[in-house]
Amino acid sequence: MWTEVTDIPRQARPDVINAISGYGGLSTNPTPGFDKYTDITNLSYGTHSVKIEVYDQKNILIQSSTKYFKRIKSKSELCIDYPLESASVNKSVTISGWFLKSNNYTTIKMLVDNQEVSIDRFTDRSDVLKTYPGYSKTYNTNNGFTKTIDTTAFKYGVHTVKVQLIDNNGVVVNEKTKHFNKTKPAAKISIDRPLSPTNRNGIIYGWAITKYENTKIQILIDGTEINSYITEKRPDVMNAYPEYESYMSNSNPGFNGSYDFTSYPDGYHNITVKLINTDNNDIIASSTKKFKLTKYSGKIWLDSPTLSNIGSAFTLSGWEMSESPNSYIKIYADSYLLNPTITRVERPDVIEAIKDYGDASVNPTPGFTTTIDPTSWVDGQHTLRIELYSYLNELITTETKQILVYKGIYNGIDISQYNEVYSWDQVRKAPIDYMFARVAVRGYGINNQGIDGNLVADTKFESHVNGANSVGIKSGAYVFTQATNSIEAVAEANLALQKVYAVGGHSKIQLPIVYDVEFSGCYSGGVRCGRADNLDRESRTTIAIAFLETIRAAGYQPMIYASTSFLNNQLNMSRLSNYPVWVAHYGVNYPTYKGPFEVWQYSSTETVPGIYGSVDRDYFYKRY
Repeated sequence: MWTEVTDIPRQARPDVINAISGYGGLSTNPTPGFDKYTDITNLSYGTHSVKIEVYDQKNILIQSSTKYFKRIKSKSELCIDYPLESASVNKSVTISGWFLKSNNYTTIKMLVDNQEVSIDRFTDRSDVLKTYPGYSKTYNTNNGFTKTIDTTAFKYGVHTVKVQLIDNNGVVVNEKTKHFNKTKPAAKISIDRPLSPTNRNGIIYGWAITKYENTKIQILIDGTEINSYITEKRPDVMNAYPEYESYMSNSNPGFNGSYDFTSYPDGYHNITVKLINTDNNDIIASSTKKFKLTKYSGKIWLDSPTLSNIGSAFTLSGWEMSESPNSYIKIYADSYLLNPTITRVERPDVIEAIKDYGDASVNPTPGFTTTIDPTSWVDGQHTLRIELYSYLNELITTETKQILVYKGIYNGIDISQYNEVYSWDQVRKAPIDYMFARVAVRGYGINNQGIDGNLVADTKFESHVNGANSVGIKSGAYVFTQATNSIEAVAEANLALQKVYAVGGHSKIQLPIVYDVEFSGCYSGGVRCGRADNLDRESRTTIAIAFLETIRAAGYQPMIYASTSFLNNQLNMSRLSNYPVWVAHYGVNYPTYKGPFEVWQYSSTETVPGIYGSVDRDYFYKRY
């Protein structure tokens, strides 16, 4: 859109008359010249155009000419001397600097965090004019500026100072920016309590100190502020940190109180202590501590079943003591919740003996008994899990028992090269269902089974396996070990696997491959002298795992063999719970080993038709 400029003064231009012919002389063009001063301060910066149009007496356009000009920002200089970039400030900051401008309509503006602030004082900066010649003193009197800002209420962190020179159209012609950092004062926080774990009556205790005057302590649990505490003097803290002693905010640096956690769920929670600047409500320091809440403790004890191999309905009984009134139990088989009828009974003997979980008023009927029928369960190992819950339906504690469920008992033998079989048909008709054949043995010293720990294959393994399979007796393999380290145990497993592959692999070996670990039977001067006899319990367990995992990695089922005493005392069975057990226990009606087992070697002096001499006999509780 064009804006017409009127009142254009005309003037004589004899130079033009003399130079330009063909348009009439002086009489026609007495004042060909024109000169008009126009204020362009209201125009925007950038390119603009001027158009000259000539009209005749009838107001008909004769000719026009256009030219362009560019309006530029007026020359200026601007500098913020202080604060220095990223300067640290505490209670106040002084902003100072100078400016130079080339006209009288440019003004100065200051903003802090984009909020305009008034400038306190302008001063003469003749030194700047001397440094930057070309600027008139007329426009640059009092060209220095200073502003002191109270930062007490400012939040901690980075803040921005911006100074602008602005023309009469409100356009910024020059701008400079600096930043300063409102720094947090030194502070320390310690959360001494609650401890982890804690119960429903939690103690909140600790201290917080800072080098700032106006502060308060804020305590939150899981993000929600609490107020159930008092502040108190802590001379021990102030003695430890004397550099904080002069600050009045540390007159009562301690916090102390009790808190009822009953409404909080059991599990992990966070307590956070914040030191708040009351001038700006910002956080000076914060510390968080995780603690585990267990509102009610308790204990479960199983009186029965005492045995782990179970083939029919059985009684599960015991007792539970809990700090929680109206506690109750749930019974699981593996991951399945059972719903048997549970009878609760008084147990004055338990109340008398167990003192840590409340008396009879909280535990009127601590005893429980029920009948579990596993006959519909699949054969094999299962986990019974008894869970104790509070009246808030939160888990207090758990007790587990591994059991082996079986529906039948199958007859078996285990033999080596010292057993001579003359009729496998008679063995099968005995009847024998299963057979373990020795595949390898490591000697324990100088003896006819190997010298100084040599590992040798059993000479009759292949014939025993082939003979048993020919009449339908399923076979497994075992290694008599004297390994003293995991490398030797892996070598024993690899020899067993080599012989198993050679005899036909899974087609002939349907039972587990067994790690036979026992004392060697060697004595010298009344002391056991077998090379592996004196291993400690954990080392022996680690070596056993090396063998068993090598077998498992090859795709075969590993098993461990030992006597009841050996299982109880020489091995850490909690580390071996993932492997089935073959237990040896002679002269008893039933093994006293408390864990589950799939095979029981009940005798080494039996006779079996078809085999010369004495034979080891076994009961199998799993059908293979």
